[in-house]
Amino acid sequence: IGGAGVVMDVQTGEVLSMVSLPDYDANDVGAATMDQRFNRVTVGVYEPGSTFKLLTASMALENGLQPWQGYDASRPISVGRFTINDYRGKGRWLALPEILAYSSNLASAHMAAAVGVTRHREFMQRMGMTSRLRIEIPETALPLVPSQRSWRELNTMTIGFGHGISVTPLHVATAGATIVNGGILRQPTILAQDPGVPREGVRVISERTSEIMRRLMRLVVTDGSGRSAEVPGYFVGGKTGTAQKTGPRGGYLENKRIAAFVGAFPIYAPRYAVYVMVDEPKPNARSHGFATAGWVAAPAAGMVISRI
Repeated sequence: IGGAGVVMDVQTGEVLSMVSLPDYDANDVGAATMDQRFNRVTVGVYEPGSTFKLLTASMALENGLQPWQGYDASRPISVGRFTINDYRGKGRWLALPEILAYSSNLASAHMAAAVGVTRHREFMQRMGMTSRLRIEIPETALPLVPSQRSWRELNTMTIGFGHGISVTPLHVATAGATIVNGGILRQPTILAQDPGVPREGVRVISERTSEIMRRLMRLVVTDGSGRSAEVPGYFVGGKTGTAQKTGPRGGYLENKRIAAFVGAFPIYAPRYAVYVMVDEPKPNARSHGFATAGWVAAPAAGMVISRI
């Protein structure tokens, strides 16, 4: 029913392209429908799904996790009436590179819980995931996050794999740029920036964490769910994410999903961050009957990158 795309310079935060579909003719705004005028990139808030596992892994590395360490993903996690499961899980302990490559909800939930509620919430605030982005257009939405009082361990576990929080696509693209650029968070801008002149920003993760994350994001594209985003010669790194859509009165909508990919290239010296989102994808022959991000958003991102 729609989609969104962002291309951003990871060193300056300059948004080089921002697309929200369906689009409209700017010469004839009166003829545009509400849906056409709605900017999915900056006003639409969606559960980010597994793209958020990049933030969870970065946070865990910042708090002492080593790349060869990991978490148990052999059994579902039950908290009250809620059960957390993996989609096509491996049913065993997973090291950090495997957690991202196989996109394990269980291991990501354990990883977030190990950091703890307070530090997790503080990290999310530091990464800008709880506040409005300061980009030079009037239409920006505030993320939907649990209040400080109601943010419990279950929230930390589900937010660890990208559920129970809703942010704009531009939030996810900005986080992706931050994770790969050496760890400097810069507010996105649509104003042209001089290439090579760094803009002010805030250090939110260490250069070492950023370097490890670039390697792990590369692994997701070479060996994980992001394979179809690969473009020969461009060394793409990234993460897929499929999330159910929430209804106007809360609760999840049956068979209505968001499929997204966030990545950067060339991953050994990143220049651009790319985000692609498909709103309510339908399975077809080209996607082999799947509507998940690896079959929908990752190939679209690969097409964008090859055009660039």
